[in-house]
Formats: sequence, structure tokens, C-alpha cells
Amino acid sequence: MGSHTPRLGAFALSSLATLVLLSACSSGGGGGTPAASSINQAPVVDAGNAITLYAGDSATLAGSATDSDGTIASYLWSQSAGTAATLSNATSSSLDLIAPQVTSATTLTLQLTATDDAGSTGSDSVTVQVLPLPTLSLSDSAITEADVGTQTTNLTVTLSSAMDRVVSFDYATLPGTASADSDYQSSTGTVTFNPGETSRTLPVVTFGDTLVEGDEQFSLSLSNPLNANLAQSSVTLTLVDTDKVVISAADAEVLEGDSGTTNLVFTLTLDQAANGPVSLRYDTSDDTTQAGVDYQNTGGTITFSGGQTSASVTVVVNGDTDLEGDEALLLELTSPSANATLGTSVAVGTIRNDDLPPLVLNDTGLYYGGNYPSGNNTGCSGETVARQDCSHGRDATHFDNSDGAAGFSYTKLDASGSPLAASASSWSCIRDNVTGYYWEAKSGRNGIVADTGLHDADDTYTWYNTDPSSNSGKSGYERATLINYRYDNATCDGYDSATPSSYCNTEAFVARVNAEALCGFNDWRVPSTKELESILNYAESNPPTERTFFPHTYLGNYWTSQRSPQNDNIFVVSFTLGGVGDDYGDARNSVRLVRSAP
Repeated sequence: MGSHTPRLGAFALSSLATLVLLSACSSGGGGGTPAASSINQAPVVDAGNAITLYAGDSATLAGSATDSDGTIASYLWSQSAGTAATLSNATSSSLDLIAPQVTSATTLTLQLTATDDAGSTGSDSVTVQVLPLPTLSLSDSAITEADVGTQTTNLTVTLSSAMDRVVSFDYATLPGTASADSDYQSSTGTVTFNPGETSRTLPVVTFGDTLVEGDEQFSLSLSNPLNANLAQSSVTLTLVDTDKVVISAADAEVLEGDSGTTNLVFTLTLDQAANGPVSLRYDTSDDTTQAGVDYQNTGGTITFSGGQTSASVTVVVNGDTDLEGDEALLLELTSPSANATLGTSVAVGTIRNDDLPPLVLNDTGLYYGGNYPSGNNTGCSGETVARQDCSHGRDATHFDNSDGAAGFSYTKLDASGSPLAASASSWSCIRDNVTGYYWEAKSGRNGIVADTGLHDADDTYTWYNTDPSSNSGKSGYERATLINYRYDNATCDGYDSATPSSYCNTEAFVARVNAEALCGFNDWRVPSTKELESILNYAESNPPTERTFFPHTYLGNYWTSQRSPQNDNIFVVSFTLGGVGDDYGDARNSVRLVRSAP
């Protein structure tokens, strides 16, 4: 058998190595104590306490760190969660930060890491809750404008939640369609909320007026909020104008004409101009007329533009030759726009009938005959009486002195136009039962002007007529130019030199009598020559009239409505001896007014 060298097993090798190691560790001569092993300790870090901030707030997080077996070599702050904040001094133990702008509560997580001189690190985290700033709100507002003076309106500003600090913002007025310091008072200022307050007022001063100018606007600029956000940078303030123009329609009249058409023009007026358009509806309707026969019915909308104060509505009138008297139609205003109201909403349009019946005249009043050369007879007798005036006409056929001399027939009327007995001692008008005319009764014939009122027989007038349809192209004289030796222009009742409606001229006198509605009528006028001649009683003189019914007759000339074609003077009828002549328009003569039969 051969010799065998045994091999060292794995266990033997391991044991040997251990022995070698132990031997090495225990060597060193002299047999001393073995050396201890060294392990570095990490820093202990404190990031501080959690805090709560509002968006935009600044704060300092005071962190710290300690190291038991060395020193702190560095610090580093970092944000690990939440909306990014603005960080500064992030490499020191205390961190400066500015909270981010947020719209809802948000939690930020910040971490402080410390490194020691052996390179070991430690860290700690802290949370910061960020709350959104509350919102300042101010709404657009409407302010009703006053008519006079100033008014202060307190606008309410709200804060969405209370703060633990002062909140404020600045404001300033800005013009729009409303003007500073005429519609509103220009102002600037600051509104401040004390801690805990959520509502404040902002005063606005506006100026009142009665101008119809429509709604106007101005604004408030909002800026520089402190500790809050602005819901808007400006608000609009509306001045609501409640003033309204008054629309009125004036009565109108026109002569009918015998054929074709004429225009009846109504005038509509506003009591003041408006800044914007004003509109309304108009329609015609029958009164005593018949649409389609007497006039052409019309209706529609009329608009006044801004600044316009007058407009017109034209109604077409049909001419005819019917004997029908004056007729009337109505113009009605409705549906004014919001900036207007109606004053006189119904106007009367009068169609003056210019178709006259054949003129009916009274007789002369001569009831006796002449017997030349021996003189007049006491009655209607004599050799040639059949050919004389007393034998013909009403003086012969209707001789009755009970209601007027000879063939005249009159009725006395009271102030309301009601008939009176012939023996009545006081009356206002006289109706001629033959011609149908109504005559003004005079009073107080005593040589003293204006001592018995409007119808004084001693009052005299110049001739004046501004109506081009009846004045033959010349209006005459509003006042006398040649001063009468007895009087100046004060020759009638109520004269006032400062008031043209009181002047002593025929037109002003007619207007005053119609305003009085003498005997219930307002269509009195100056008579024509033939009409005035119809009341002459040639059997009398000084004056030549029926004295039982016309006792207060001034001895002199009476104006007629007609101008002489030969010299432009005005025809007059003499009530001294009778007869027709003419006179200058600025002369002073009497007037007896007439109206036609209804």
C-alpha cells in the first residue's frame, strides 16, 4: 500500500484562521487592554411648530439641530408638499417664507435637513396651513335722482369673512354719461374694516334736478386692497331719471272752404326739452263731425327728437257749401313714452263754416209816409204812399211795437242766454228774431269811460285784426298812434299798458268777451257792414236804433270788420244819423259785437 498524506478539511481551515486572528489581536507584548470601536451619531433636528397664515403673509420658521458627537455643518430647507411658497434663507436654521395665493385652504409641508461634520444627516418636517384672503364685494347700484338739492347714498361693501387685522381699499369716482360735480360729487377715499367687521358703507353724493335727461351712469374705481381681494376693480352706478316731460295738445281751427281740402293743424308741445326721443300715439275721432265726410280720419305715432319741444299733427278737412254751422272733431293723445306724461290729452279741432245763408235784413223802421212839399205824414198815407218805404216790407206786414218798433222783432237774453220779457230792466244780449243775429248789450252811456265794466257804452277802440284770412292783408293798430284829446290809450275797461290782452283794440276786446262767454257763447265777433246796418232804425236819430232794446248806444261811429278797398280805411256805421263811412284804423270808435245764429 502506498503512503497517504491526509488533507486538511474545511472545518480545520476555518478554525485555523480564527486562531491566527485571535493571536494577532492578542499580540503586542506585555499583555495590555484591547482598544474600543468608534460609531458617528446623526444630528437631531427640530423643524418647529405648525403655523397658520393667510395668503401673502410673511413668516419665519425657527428650526434647530443638535449633534451629540460633533457639530452641525449645514442646514437645508425644502418644500415637500402643497402650493409652492416663496422661500428665502433656506440654508439657515430659520426659514423666511411668503405664503402663496390660494383660493381655498391649503397645507404646505416644509422639511429641515441638518448635516454634521462627519457627514451624517437628520431631518424634521413642519406644516403651514394657508388660508385664502377674504373677498371685498360692492355691487352695481341704481340711485333714483332727486328733483332738487343733494342726496347721499350709502353703498354697502361686504367682506366675505372676518379678519383678525385691518382690511382696507381705495376708491375714486369716474365720469361716464353722468358729469362730475353737476350730476354727482367727485370724490376719492379709503374704506377701512376694523378686525372682526364684515360690512362697511361707502357714501356717494348726487345732485337733483328736474331735467328730462334719461338715465345716466358713472363708476367707482376700486384699488389697493389691504389684507383682502377685490371681487371687481370697478362698479357702475346708474342715476335713474324719474323726471318726465309733459305733452299737451292745443285746440285748433280752420275755415272749411267750399271745395277741395284744407289743413287743420294741431300743435303739440313739451313743457321742456328732453335729452332723448319722446313719443306718443295720436288719433282723431268725431265730435259733431263725421269722419270721411267732413274730414279724413288719421292716427299714428309722433316722435320728438332730443331737444325738440314742438310738433304738429295735420288733419285734412273736406270743403263743402252746406249750410251747417261750425263742427268739431277731437284729437286724442295716448301711450306716451316712459319719459313723458300727458297734460292736455284731448284737443278740439273746429271746422269753421264759411258758407253763409243769403243775408236777411231788417226793414228800415220807417212807418210813416212823406207828402212833399208839406212834410211827413203821421202815418203811412198820402198821394204817393204806395211808392214809399212805409208801404213795403216788414214795417207794413209785421207792424208790432211789442217786441221792437214797426217791423223789428227782438228778444232780450240774460247772462246765460235765456229769453227775458220785453219789459225786463236788465239784460246781457239781444236776439234779432228776423236775421237770427245775437247782439251784445251795452251799459252805462254817461260819457265816462270804463265805469260799468267790460260792455261800457262809452269805451272806444282802435281797429286791430291779426288774422290774415280776414284782415285784407293789414292788421291795423294794436294801440292808437294819435292820442285823443280826451284820453290816452286807456279808453276801455281794464286797460293796462303792460298787458297787451287788455289793450283797447277790437281784437283784444273780442278775445275778452269770448273768454267771458257772454250769454253762454264764445264766438262773438266784429260785425260786417250789412250786419251792423240791420239794426239801424231810420225812424229815429241820435241814435238811429230801437231804443227799448238798444238803449245805451254811443252817438258816434261803430267799427265793422271790413276794410274799404278804396283807401284801406275801415268801414264804420254811424249811430248818430245812420249811414256808412270809413275811418283810420287808429281812430277810436265804438264796437258792438255780434254772433251768427246757431
